[in-house]
Amino acid sequence: MGKRIKDFILLGFGRGVIALTSVLYIRVFTSLLSPAEVGRMNIILTVSGWFGLVLLNPVGMYMNRRLLEWEKEDRLRSGLNSWAVYLLGVSVFSVILLPVYRNFLGIAIHPLWLAALVAAGIVITMGNISYAGFLNLMGHRFYFIAGSVLTLWSGLALSALLVKNFTASAEFWLSGQLLGQALAFVLILWFFYKALPAVPDRAGPLPFFSAAAPVWNFSWPLSVSVFLYWIHTQGYRFLFQRAAGSEALGIFVVGFAIGSSLMLAFESLFNQFYQPIYYSKISHSSDEEKTAAWNRYASAFIPMVIVTAVFVAANGGAIARIVASEKFRRGGDIIIWGAAAEGLRMIISMISLVSHSKLKMSPIILPGVAGTLTLLCGLSVLMPLNPFIGAGSSIVFGWIVSGILLYFSMRKLLPVELPWGGIAHAALLSVPLAALRFSAGWGGGPGTVMGRSLVFLAFSTAFLFLAYAVLLHKWLPQQFKAELYAKINRFHF
Repeated sequence: MGKRIKDFILLGFGRGVIALTSVLYIRVFTSLLSPAEVGRMNIILTVSGWFGLVLLNPVGMYMNRRLLEWEKEDRLRSGLNSWAVYLLGVSVFSVILLPVYRNFLGIAIHPLWLAALVAAGIVITMGNISYAGFLNLMGHRFYFIAGSVLTLWSGLALSALLVKNFTASAEFWLSGQLLGQALAFVLILWFFYKALPAVPDRAGPLPFFSAAAPVWNFSWPLSVSVFLYWIHTQGYRFLFQRAAGSEALGIFVVGFAIGSSLMLAFESLFNQFYQPIYYSKISHSSDEEKTAAWNRYASAFIPMVIVTAVFVAANGGAIARIVASEKFRRGGDIIIWGAAAEGLRMIISMISLVSHSKLKMSPIILPGVAGTLTLLCGLSVLMPLNPFIGAGSSIVFGWIVSGILLYFSMRKLLPVELPWGGIAHAALLSVPLAALRFSAGWGGGPGTVMGRSLVFLAFSTAFLFLAYAVLLHKWLPQQFKAELYAKINRFHF
């Protein structure tokens, strides 16, 4: 229990640093890049995202699911070596496919730039993310946090340096990001292999590719589902860019990203702390144990997602004034759609863990198809009326349809239950936060607009943490709370 408290404090500190860095990151790139260049950048990232999500993410999820089991079976190095080979293979495949996808982008970019950015992004970005995640799953929290913080800071510094000294373009910004990630990736790999046992696998090599049936059976349904997820989170940008242009896309993506990134800060902290515990509990366990583990996970996670989403939505105007430069601030209301969509996406991802625990991924396909069709229908009908509201509402409605169908599909695998009491409790706690949205009074009162934004955000944040404390009070084990309070009291004078 003592180690979990240390992990919680370390991850909390790390996520705080990362969240502040993310705020600075948005401020810097919205100051240095025009909305049109931000739109171009996100089109390029959408291509990289297709390879990362559809071809890499499913196998990466299989790695996460089996990593701790392989460690116990003395087969971890074999699995990691196979993963490295697969990363390189997908990177080469992206270059081969360049003539196919470059014609669908709708932006001007030299093919060598595009090939280099996509291929390097697959190896460096996905390698960085995956190996840092493996460190966290194996319990090496400090190394994980150090690598994550270094990735952000080095990428931000090098991107700013390149666009200031060369051209303020998407190509140079993304090149700086990849160089920074590469530097951090080297350190993460050093951390990782330093943490591994020096001796080779005692159980013999893992037949990861020669006997790939378990990987394929797990991954192909997830690949289909993740392709639908890519359309829902990134692929729609092609339609948006063609309908409203790169500048409007840049404004929409920044507003949407502010809302979603704040939600991700919460999700990352919670999941980085609890997912290793969850995967440990479902490793070599019965269906009853898997169900109990999921129900306990959901009873804390989902109510906290709700209050976080309401907090972000209520503070959208204040956050836009603080985080984004002037040319992007008219996207402040888009933050509401970003918070709602990301909150729903987080809950859906949590529900899909039932499939992960059973290693049966095909039941997640039909809910994804229904959600994606809802999104595409909404875009075709609503976006011509208003690109920002049409795109935001279509994304949210698509997630709602997908989530409802997914929940009933997962209950056929395990008799899991949504925490309805916790959801109702969270809804009540969210009422004051929602009310603040209509009482901010930006038009008058003492102080500057920025000053009022900071004060408003400070009060809302204090209430958010109070709501967290109320929701977690009954969920945390008594021993954990006692030890945590004891550690906090040591800092009292």
